[in-house]
This record gives sequence, structure tokens and C-alpha cells, in this order.
Amino acid sequence: IGDVGLGIIELSHASALNALDTEMLESIEKKARAWESSPEIAIVVFISENPKAFCAGGDVKSLAIKSAESGLQVAKEFFTQEYFTDAIFYRYKKPTLSLLNGVTM
Repeated sequence: IGDVGLGIIELSHASALNALDTEMLESIEKKARAWESSPEIAIVVFISENPKAFCAGGDVKSLAIKSAESGLQVAKEFFTQEYFTDAIFYRYKKPTLSLLNGVTM
């Protein structure tokens, strides 16, 4: 859009109302880190490809299943990644915008 570069993060885990899992959070972190120092990106925009939900929070159903199968280390990794990603955006140097629709947690 003109001279303003948008960094688009599209949440696309439709089967779980875009509930976040460790892999999604790692992907978001990677993009955020790259874009923060990029002069080509002026703003980061979060969108959802699902008209029913922006994000239903953490994917606790999947987390519970994985933890039952593999132990609590899976849950520790998820929550570490989630809070680490939250902290990145708390201190982020560029504006962020979330276009919310439907279920939002």
C-alpha cells in the first residue's frame, strides 16, 4: 500500500477456530523478529482466514492429548513459547493491528 509495507500474519488453523499451537507461535515469532528490523515493513497485521473466528486462544485440546501421550514437557514448551511470543509483541518497535472477527480470545 504505497510506501507502507505490511507484514501479514494470517491465522489459519480453521479446524480449531485458529487456536494457537507451538508451531504457529514459533512461526509468528520468526516473522516478527525478521520484520522488526526490516525497513520494508512498517506495520504487522494479524488476520484470520476463518470467518467464524479470529483466535480461540491456545489449542488446549491438542495440548492435553499431546501431554497425555508425551508428558508435561509438551505443555511446558507450549506455554514457554506462548509467553515468549507475547513478550515480543509487548516490546515490539512497530505498530501491530489485529482485524478481529468471530470468536476472539
